[in-house]
Amino acid sequence: MLVFCGLLVEKLETLTVINFSAIIGPNGSGKSNVIDSLLFVFGYRASKIRSKKISVLIHSSAGRENISSCTVGVNFQKIIDLPDGSFEIVPASQFTVSRTAFRDNSSKYTYNGKTMQFKDIAVLLRDVGIDLIHNRFLILQGEVEQIALMKPKALNENDDGMLEYLEDIIGSSRLKIPIETIQRKIDQLQEERSAQLNRTKFAEKEKNDAEGPMKNLIADLRVDNGITLTKNRLLQADRYKAKVELKADEEKKEEFEKDLEDTKKRQDEVLALQKNRKDEQKQLQR
Repeated sequence: MLVFCGLLVEKLETLTVINFSAIIGPNGSGKSNVIDSLLFVFGYRASKIRSKKISVLIHSSAGRENISSCTVGVNFQKIIDLPDGSFEIVPASQFTVSRTAFRDNSSKYTYNGKTMQFKDIAVLLRDVGIDLIHNRFLILQGEVEQIALMKPKALNENDDGMLEYLEDIIGSSRLKIPIETIQRKIDQLQEERSAQLNRTKFAEKEKNDAEGPMKNLIADLRVDNGITLTKNRLLQADRYKAKVELKADEEKKEEFEKDLEDTKKRQDEVLALQKNRKDEQKQLQR
């Protein structure tokens, strides 16, 4: 619903077919005024609403020369479509967006009577499906022919085709830069993956090439280890044998030294007896 302050619109009709609203009527009925009012509320520049500056929009007919501002408000409410073609109004879903123009060519926006920045109102409307940034919810009379003559796809980045137009409407165009960024990252990761895969294949080939010599080397090492172990065992056996023989020799030496000592004692005893006999003989001779 539109709320106009001091604007008379005659013979205005709206036709809704499958959620599509059109403003129709004979020449001079005020169709353009309605559209201009909507464009004004939704933040279009004055040049887009057939005016050089927004102060021109303020009514100044005879007897109303001192009007300092004009305001247009658009009332919104959420509805639920029913199977029979009717609808239900969602309770507590009503809100109003207004714009007021002043004589000094300034303007202000309000949301339910509260002054707000246009960008904040744009965010609130976008949440209910009205995108003020891309302005694809309003198709003007002059744009119909432009849309009909669009090429299926733009020939370059500076042109618009039907594909680009539809992408802009559904909002996928805003994902173009993030998608391109992600694609570049994917390409980079693919290159890194290919490089790593090539390195892995090369390392696998080197591993396979070295596997035969490695097995031979391991076999040689096992043989060398076996030889070393056998030599060590022989050395330990020789040491043990030498130790046993040394112990036996020491025992024989001790036994020999003991026999030698016994023999020396007997010799001393014999010498002592001989000396005693000689002494006895000398005494007898006296």
